[in-house]
Amino acid sequence: MSSPVSAIVGQNGLQEEPGAQRKPIDEYELAPQSGRRLGRSFHSTGDEHFTAMLRGLPWPSVDGDKPLKTLGLTSCQSGEGVSTVAARLAVRAAELSDRSVLLVDANLARPAIERLFELPRGVGFSDVLLENCDLSAAIRSTHAARLCVLTAGQRAVHPDEVNDPVRMAAMVAALKEDFELVIFDLPPAGEVVSAACLAGLLDGVVLVVEAHRTCWEAAQRVTQQLSRSHARLLGAVLNKPL
Repeated sequence: MSSPVSAIVGQNGLQEEPGAQRKPIDEYELAPQSGRRLGRSFHSTGDEHFTAMLRGLPWPSVDGDKPLKTLGLTSCQSGEGVSTVAARLAVRAAELSDRSVLLVDANLARPAIERLFELPRGVGFSDVLLENCDLSAAIRSTHAARLCVLTAGQRAVHPDEVNDPVRMAAMVAALKEDFELVIFDLPPAGEVVSAACLAGLLDGVVLVVEAHRTCWEAAQRVTQQLSRSHARLLGAVLNKPL
């Protein structure tokens, strides 16, 4: 498996210059990352790239920028490495923050956060939205200092079962009160309609695109879909370019 990579491409979304020759996503050159599970054996190889990624975001807010308290990561299609990028970004943000950071696994069809952090199955995102447990009871600590997680939940559910904008908005508002930064591992917006809906409730969203696989047109379609949901697209991350 190729190693994931990450970097902010731009603050204004994916745009082409008028008259420019269209080029594939993989021509945007970014730096390589180490791709490992994030259990107790996790080490910080490549953290400088995630530090640079955080510096490319309005976090912490500076010079009157709108505070970035909630951030979503999504993609055009499944398998582009969103969960790994989100997890490593959350670990690095927690290392740089004075307050707690939360990672939320909102990809209910393909949850990955429990596996990445080597955690047992437990209540999580879906259980809270279905009102099967309180939010505070579903949040768990990890081996990483100042990093907590809200995993996907105890049972597999279809995203439409929990696509309740009112409940999701209430959850997002509550989490913003308790954490310095909340990072959402979202489903692929190109495949799951609710991903864009949830992205529209967040302070910002980053699109993860896989090199040699995701074409420019697909990325453009997803950015337009996010825009229609009033999501604040902050930029893009290129993954697996090697």
